[in-house]
Amino acid sequence: MAATVNTAMFDARNGVSREYTPIFVAPTAPPGTHRRAAVVQAAYVRLRAFYPAQLDRFDNQRTLSLAEFNGDDPAKVRRGIDWGEKHSGRRGGGAALQRRGAQAAHDGRGMMTADLEGNDSRCGAQWSRSSGR
Repeated sequence: MAATVNTAMFDARNGVSREYTPIFVAPTAPPGTHRRAAVVQAAYVRLRAFYPAQLDRFDNQRTLSLAEFNGDDPAKVRRGIDWGEKHSGRRGGGAALQRRGAQAAHDGRGMMTADLEGNDSRCGAQWSRSSGR
C-alpha cells in the first residue's frame, strides 16, 4: 500500500515538474498545474481506495492540506487536483497501476521489489521479480 501511495505521489509531482524519469505516468501536466495540489490529490485518491472506511479522516486531511494553498492561484490549484485525480489510480486501480497489474498477470512476473544494490544510477534501485519473501 505505501509503495502504491508514494508512487502515485511521485508521478503526480514529476508530471508537473518532470525532473525525473516517470514510473508509470508518462504524460506531462498542463502548464500552470499546481504541483503540491497534485500530490495531495494523488495521495488522497490512493488512500481512499485502500481504506474506504477511513474516508472521513482522509476528507478532513485533504481539506486541511488544500487550505494551505488558499493564497495561490485557484485555477492552478484546480489543475493540480485534476491532474492528481486523473493520474493517481482513480476508482481504486488507476490506468497506470491497472496496466502494471495486468502486465504482471499476463507475463507471470511477480511483485516489484527494490534491489538497493541495483545498477540504476538514476534512482539507486533496480526493480526485480519478487522471490516470495
